[in-house]
Formats: sequence, C-alpha cells, structure tokens
Amino acid sequence: MTKAIVIHSDILGFKKIIENAEKDKAEETLKKLKITLNESVGILKMFSAIEEPTDMKLNYKLFSDNLYASFSYEEGNLQSFSDAFIVAIIFARSYFSNMLDNKILIRGGISFGNDYYDDTMIFSMALVKAYTIESEKAIFPRIVIDNELIDLIKKDLLLPSKMFLTILNNSILKDQEEIYFINPNGLATDYNSEINGVVGADLDKIFIKQSLEFLNEEVKKLDRSTSEGEKIAIKYDWLMDILLWNFTDRKNKPFLNTFSQLKFAEK
Repeated sequence: MTKAIVIHSDILGFKKIIENAEKDKAEETLKKLKITLNESVGILKMFSAIEEPTDMKLNYKLFSDNLYASFSYEEGNLQSFSDAFIVAIIFARSYFSNMLDNKILIRGGISFGNDYYDDTMIFSMALVKAYTIESEKAIFPRIVIDNELIDLIKKDLLLPSKMFLTILNNSILKDQEEIYFINPNGLATDYNSEINGVVGADLDKIFIKQSLEFLNEEVKKLDRSTSEGEKIAIKYDWLMDILLWNFTDRKNKPFLNTFSQLKFAEK
C-alpha cells in the first residue's frame, strides 16, 4: 500500500456513446477514446521529462467509462507530495481538455490517501474518496479537487521552477460554493503551443469557440420541457458559462456563476 493522489472520472452520456458505437463498424468511437487517453499520457510524460518527479509512479486504467489515475508520493516528504500533486493536476487538465476537444464531456474527482494497484486489482481509499467527490460534488462537466487536499497545498507546496508556477496558477478555479476544480482551458497558452502558425492564447480561443459550437448544437437537440432534457441542458449551460469567461480573458462577469482563480506565491 502506498500514498497517492488519485483521479477518478467518468464520461457523461456514456450510454449514448455505447449505443452509437454499436452502429459503428469501424470502431471509430473506441479508437477516439484510446487516442485521447494516449495524448494525455503523452503530455504527462513530456512534463515528467522536464522535471523528474521524486520517485513518483503513475498507474492508470481506463475501464468502461471510468478513468483511474494514481500518482504516488512518499509520506512525510513534501517534495514528493508536491511533485505528485503538480503532475496530477497537469494530467487532469490535459485529459479533460483533450476529451472536450474530442467532443466528449467528463466529470471527475481528485483526492489522496492509501492506494494499491496491480494487474489484477485496485484497492484504494484515495479512489473511494475521489469517486465520492465525482458523484456527489462535481455535478457539472468538471474535475473537482478534494477541499482537504487544497488546504494541504495552500499551507505548503514546493515548485520545481517558475514555469510550473505559471501553469499551476492557471490550473485551479473556484466557484461561489467554495468548490475547487480544474480549469478546462488555457493549455495552449501555458505550453506556448502552435498549430498552423496560431500560437498560445489565440490557439486556446479557437479551441474554446469549437467547444462552444459543439455545446450549442447539443443543447439544440435537447427538449428542455422535460425534466431529463433540462437536467442535461443545465450542465451544458454551466460549461458554456466558464468557457465564455475564459474566452473573454476572465474580464466579463459570467452569466450564471461566479468563478475565481487559486494562485500560488513564488517562494
């Protein structure tokens, strides 16, 4: 049994995706899910190569619509704990972003504690806590972070470089109910990514516009006169609200919610 920070997430509307996959003889749906996860792990490995975490081990498994990802740390070692937290946040952010770019919405939780993983089984209190957060607190398409974990990293967190300070400061948002969650946007800005000559913040805005168009189309398909249709629409509304907030560089007040940013001071 080791200590680890653990992410649990599932895919919203997975039943519909499975039903569509039944008609998909080329298995494009399955391929898209696998490619998306591989892209996220690729980003994680890229950052791990820049600053090697202290004896951190990554375990992950995608089963049905659930993702389990575990980032181990040495109990009582602040550097080890900090490394695990930073890499877990980067992974969660890249995973959510990649899924959204592929028009797949997820909901998840991040917690910490005892964790055991092998080829046969997962036995993890950290996973149980992350699952509880996902099922009871996430509600909308977002990955929520355990408040107890937030309290710990507010007290003390060791950052390997200024680059990670910038990334971390753009990674965690808070709503009016004091719930902390992963920022769905801004990866291109933080990584200074470029596609076809479009760089950073401009590239992020292209991704946001694409996501907004996708969500608007999905809302049009819903019958808001039914309780089920309205329930799903509210989740889309929430995500569009935060996407628009990010698109305006967080200068415009969101329509439905109040969001703020968790920032870390340089030490």
